Amino acid sequence: PSGFRTLYTRRLWEQFTSGKPIAPDSLPEHVYNAWVFCRDNGLTPKDIPEPKRLSPQELEKLQAEHHELLDIAKPVLNMILLSTSETQPIVILTAANGVILHIIGDKESLSVQETFYNTPGVICDDKTLGVRATTLALHQKKPISLCGSEHYLEIFHESLCYAAPVYDHNGEIIASISIATSLKKYHPHTMAMLTAAAENISMQMQKKDLDKKKNYLSSLVYSICNARPDGLVARDMKNTTVYVNHAAEDIFDLP
Repeated sequence: PSGFRTLYTRRLWEQFTSGKPIAPDSLPEHVYNAWVFCRDNGLTPKDIPEPKRLSPQELEKLQAEHHELLDIAKPVLNMILLSTSETQPIVILTAANGVILHIIGDKESLSVQETFYNTPGVICDDKTLGVRATTLALHQKKPISLCGSEHYLEIFHESLCYAAPVYDHNGEIIASISIATSLKKYHPHTMAMLTAAAENISMQMQKKDLDKKKNYLSSLVYSICNARPDGLVARDMKNTTVYVNHAAEDIFDLP
C-alpha cells in the first residue's frame, strides 16, 4: 500500500537528505540512484525550481513533428482518463527529449506545484526538476513509478506518478505516457493499465509504419510494371481484370 511505502521511505529520505548514509538496498535501485543523482547535481530537497519551458512557437513545432504520435496517443490517453476517473489523475504524453507534448485530466485534484510542473512545453530536466517517473521510464526503458517521498524534491511528496515508455517501429523510445495523481488516490491496477496503453500506442505506431512501407512498395511495383515495354494484365481469383499497364493499354487500344 502506498501509505506504508511512503512512510517507510520518508524516514529514509530524511536520513539521506540530512547527510546520513543509508544502505543502497534499503530502497528500490531506481529510487536510490535517483536520490544520489539529485544530490550530486546540487539539488536540495526543499528546492522549488523554476521549470524550463519551450516557447509557444517551439512547442507548436515539436507537436507538429510528433503529429502522428499525438493522433494515435490522444484517444488512448482519453481511455486511460476514463478508466481511472475515480483517482482524478492527469495523463501526460512526453517526448523522448523530455518535453511535455500533451496533457489531459483533473488538474484541480493535484497540488498547485504538481500542476505547475505538468503543462505542455515544460522540459522534464532531471537536473532542474529532479528525477521523476516520466524521465525514469525514458532512461530505464521500462514502466516505473515514484510514490510520495520516493521523489527527491519534497514538493512532489504528495504525488503518485506512474510512467511507461512508447516505442517506434525501430524499437527506439519516442515518448513516455504517465499518470500523476494524489498520493491518497493509489490504485493497485494503475501500472498494469498504463503499461498496456503504452504497448497499444507502440503497436499502432509500428502498424502505421508498416502501412506506409506497403503503400510505398505497392507504388514502386506499379511504377516498375508501367515502365515495362511488354504488356501486363493482372486478374484476381474471380478472373476480374484488376490491373493493366501502359503497354497493355496500347496493345488492346484501351482508352
